[in-house]
Amino acid sequence: MKKKKISPPLLYIAAPSAPHGTADIIGTREGLQYLKQKIEKCLQDKSSVAFVCHSDGEGYDIYIQMWDEKNILKMEPDYRERRKQ
Repeated sequence: MKKKKISPPLLYIAAPSAPHGTADIIGTREGLQYLKQKIEKCLQDKSSVAFVCHSDGEGYDIYIQMWDEKNILKMEPDYRERRKQ
């Protein structure tokens, strides 16, 4: 019996939990290729949206934006540990 393909692509992005922590991008081959396509679209159009799915079946949007360095440097880091407080 053929395995049913999950759609949208499986992909998970986790922010660092604390300063100097690691961020993770985990996905199937299809999920990573889909994200790559959306990043390439962002490089052309300055923004893009990818709709992906986590392993529990919940879908979510990833907003991809290209900003200039000046604006990026104004951003406050958003660590997972801070969200818990």
